[in-house]
Amino acid sequence: DTSWSAPSSGRRSISRPPSCSMYTRQRLVRRLDSTVPPADTPNLTISKVADQSSMTFGGTMSYTITVANTGTVDATGVMMNDQPGGAYAFVSATPSQGSCNALACDLGTIAAGASATVRVVVQPLDPGGFTNSASAMAANGDRDVADNTAGATVDVVARSTVMRLRESVSRKLVPA
Repeated sequence: DTSWSAPSSGRRSISRPPSCSMYTRQRLVRRLDSTVPPADTPNLTISKVADQSSMTFGGTMSYTITVANTGTVDATGVMMNDQPGGAYAFVSATPSQGSCNALACDLGTIAAGASATVRVVVQPLDPGGFTNSASAMAANGDRDVADNTAGATVDVVARSTVMRLRESVSRKLVPA
């Protein structure tokens, strides 16, 4: 048997197959201990939702970022960073707890099973696709860092394109 497994928490033990030396067994136990996080670790997840999927150039766009702790213990020293893609002007960031310095937020402690939100408002400086991503981390670790980044895309349409579309639709709606 060449497959090895370990429980998600507690002491790891491996029974030695006939072809496995004591040295190999000890190395495997050490490796499993270093790759399986302890059960009492927070698990942050992050989601990001844009208020709209497209907008007219010149306006502002808003995102709501939710950082949740699905772990079994409190996540301490939680930091959230928002990275708008492209050229933008920062307008505001309002957290449900903690504080933000522009797009870097210190959310403090998020209890097990709880979440914190941050409302971010930016103004795009160019038309086009605007992809915005955010990430979060806790000072006391994280069981699964693969779910610590989220993104949302908003299409910023030039004003002249929107005006031409409105004029075109208006002409078709006017009775002859």
